Amino acid sequence: MRIVIAPASPRTGRATIEALLRDAPSASAVVGVYRDLSKVPAAFSSNPRFEAVQGDVADAETLNFGKADVVVTISPPNYSGNPDPITAARTNATNVAQAVAKSGTVKRVVYVSSMGAEHEHGTGEVGSNHAVEQVLRDAAPEVVFVRCAYFMHNWNLPTLQEAEPFIYSSISPADFKIPMVAVKDIGATCAEYAAGVDKPLPESPLAFQLYGPEEYSTADVQEALTQVLGKHVRAEIVPREGLPDFYSSFLPPNVAQLFIEMTTSLLAGGVMDASKPPTGIVKRGKVSLAEGFKEMLSS
Repeated sequence: MRIVIAPASPRTGRATIEALLRDAPSASAVVGVYRDLSKVPAAFSSNPRFEAVQGDVADAETLNFGKADVVVTISPPNYSGNPDPITAARTNATNVAQAVAKSGTVKRVVYVSSMGAEHEHGTGEVGSNHAVEQVLRDAAPEVVFVRCAYFMHNWNLPTLQEAEPFIYSSISPADFKIPMVAVKDIGATCAEYAAGVDKPLPESPLAFQLYGPEEYSTADVQEALTQVLGKHVRAEIVPREGLPDFYSSFLPPNVAQLFIEMTTSLLAGGVMDASKPPTGIVKRGKVSLAEGFKEMLSS
């Protein structure tokens, strides 16, 4: 079995490769696609089951999925200097779909998507995941959409390195809980569906939400970080009305607007209102917030 991860550089790509090399001996070859081969981790390059190849999902001519049984694909963040991140994500997905078709061997595509990707409008930056799902839904005989919750890793802010560490949070109020998930659980789930290609899916595309073991609030994040760091971590809440100034302070205007809409869609009354029961299939990871932070801050 030959499994390709394209691109392999994002944290979710790396976590998927780690899980495949650790838990999926049936995957005789695990192939990572990198724009820059100097970025391949030594732990991967030294493994006889791993192969690194040069390629870029933004450049169709560089993608070759020949002899692959499964492709795991990810939408890499592309916010600086890109006038339209959603169009860029759609173009990258089209390149992947064309490479899958050209291979003639790919049986399954697994896409690292986002909760809320089922919505066509009103979710801001998550619209890029919706666009990619539309492109990939018929890209292979079987397609899996792993719709991930808010990444725990998003809390790994430079402000944690301050003498008096703190976090900014756009999740308000402080006790408002949303689904969060560890990158390790994302990698394990993608690896499971990639290595399990010989087990037919109940439907295609198969879409499900991937959450952590429970939902968490900003107050929970503050408490877990304080526990892991061994010193008090302060939380500065960005209220809903303060989101435009907050995101505009470090993102280009068009991207800031997408993040404002994405954040408000998660809050009470939004399209993805996290206080409402989820719809569809929900799978739960195993890594708690404190465990995720321990691994995050030690890496």
